[in-house]
Amino acid sequence: MNRRRHLFAPLLTALLTLALMLPLAAPAALGAEDPGLSGSGTASDPWMIYTAEDLQTAYTYIAQACDDLPGDQVGIPDCFRLGADITLEKPIIIYNNVDYDLRIALCGTFDGNGHTINNFNLKLYPNKTYGSALIHTYPLFPVNFGTIENLTVVLASEYGNLYKDPDYGILCGGLVCDNFGTIRNCRVEGSLGGAGLKGPAGLIAGLNGNGGKIIDCSASGKIFLPSKTYAYQREAGGIVGVSHAGTGTFLAPGEDVSWSSSNGVVTNSAGMDGLDAPLIQNCTADVYITANWTTGMGGIVGETDKYTVVEGCTANVDLNAGGTETYNTVGGIVGDCKGTVRSCTSSGKITLISTAAKTPSAVGGVVGTAQSGASVSNCSSTAKRAVSDLNAYNGDIVGRDNGASLSGNSAQGGQTAKPEEITVTVNGVQVVFDQPPIAENNRVLVPVRAIFEAMGAEVTWNQASMTAFAVRGDTTVAIQIGNRTMYRGQTAVNLDVPAKALNGRTLVPVRAVSEAFNADVDWDSARNRVVISISGSTQLPDGSNQGGSSGGQGNPDRLPDCILCNNSGMRRCNFCRGEGRIVDPYYDILKDGIRYIDCPYCDGAGQVPCLCGHRAGV
Repeated sequence: MNRRRHLFAPLLTALLTLALMLPLAAPAALGAEDPGLSGSGTASDPWMIYTAEDLQTAYTYIAQACDDLPGDQVGIPDCFRLGADITLEKPIIIYNNVDYDLRIALCGTFDGNGHTINNFNLKLYPNKTYGSALIHTYPLFPVNFGTIENLTVVLASEYGNLYKDPDYGILCGGLVCDNFGTIRNCRVEGSLGGAGLKGPAGLIAGLNGNGGKIIDCSASGKIFLPSKTYAYQREAGGIVGVSHAGTGTFLAPGEDVSWSSSNGVVTNSAGMDGLDAPLIQNCTADVYITANWTTGMGGIVGETDKYTVVEGCTANVDLNAGGTETYNTVGGIVGDCKGTVRSCTSSGKITLISTAAKTPSAVGGVVGTAQSGASVSNCSSTAKRAVSDLNAYNGDIVGRDNGASLSGNSAQGGQTAKPEEITVTVNGVQVVFDQPPIAENNRVLVPVRAIFEAMGAEVTWNQASMTAFAVRGDTTVAIQIGNRTMYRGQTAVNLDVPAKALNGRTLVPVRAVSEAFNADVDWDSARNRVVISISGSTQLPDGSNQGGSSGGQGNPDRLPDCILCNNSGMRRCNFCRGEGRIVDPYYDILKDGIRYIDCPYCDGAGQVPCLCGHRAGV
């Protein structure tokens, strides 16, 4: 062996001497050392990535190269290609020495070459000089100006439960945060969620900006939009959270640009010159998305601007929106649409459970809200819609049409579905209702007579004051339609949800009225059932419940006092809370501030006629 080494020594010396005499190859990115991967980083000879160690090497190189760029540029032009499937056993770690924003960008290509990165997890350590030292979790690239193609990414489970602090976390997407380039033939599997998730959120991209093209991509997974998120970050989509060309033209580095370190956005001060309309084309999504307040939730895109085109897309969805007096707009393809949607198909289920906000929510099989100038054509939907908000706009294709162009659309069979049936038992016996119970503001409302009589209470109804009275033993309960105060004897009880009239029946919050009679109330979520246990007899005296619907209280020749209108005949409008105006949700709050419009229910008066029978001056 020693002799063989001596034989090769002159040859090795000659080769080393020749190498030193040759000019050194310049690194692909200015200021960064050669990453040590095979290839040269060009389109014809990309850096090759075969292992998890290679992937870590590539990211270390990218981060360093981006840090060395001049201050008005982001991203590097290098090209990368996977040579094998990769499974990460530990996160990729990079250190951004300039800031913890979105300067790390791709301007070249990342070709998956038909391979998969499993258990993907990228950690970005920020510079303490610029803020918190919290480690951020990012997608494949924070920003894409180049091309990402032929790649499948399976996200680590951590992406579905990001942090406990809502001030930090992932920005937007499963594959990229912001896309201004091309993403083609890519797939993302996994979940995005947790207090650290920053909207807009999409399994492929959070934002698809000017020039952004997402073509032939697919996504399968879940998005859980956290409750504590700013109003302008309330969008989520199976493919893209928001698709906006923006208020300025987004350009690749090296051109006439200015760069904001606060949000990583590269903009052209010339405005919309050179606009390249965003496109989402031939994409498919199989997604579950939930949020308790969303200004745009869609199976493909949460919200689009007037330049965006969504075409040839298919979504199988389980979309869930709701909340206390919140505005939601949800669609099987696009939640809030100002652009073009054509030749798209949706299926699955859309559920809206919320109390009425000042602005009605909207649910559509294809588009939740179609704004003026939008176009929805040749689309179809078989999505079931379960909507418990009676004030919501609800449509087979479009929930709320604000002057859009609609043509060639079709709804195929059974688009409207009842919410999952809620049942109620009293001491183990199921109560039979002629009007099914409903869920509102996380409370179950049931017909008043049926529930009171099931507990053994005698019921009378005063039509003039719209008040139900129930007596069980020594306890009397009075509850009035529209009033958030119930009376147990002389004691006032505040209600989360007031009694309401629906289909000729008065519905009351079952927990409140049951506990007024000292009953125990439990919720069986597995069976969607309210379980009431009450001591004593639940039998009514013979005949005591006959004719109660016409029964009254006090002098029949005089209308009883009305606590809603104080006998004035006009009560406060609950929709606008007496203000006579509501916030216009279709006005650009971030750009132009808040704008108000007259309340559509009271025409700006702040009052509506009371149903008690009183009239002004009578």
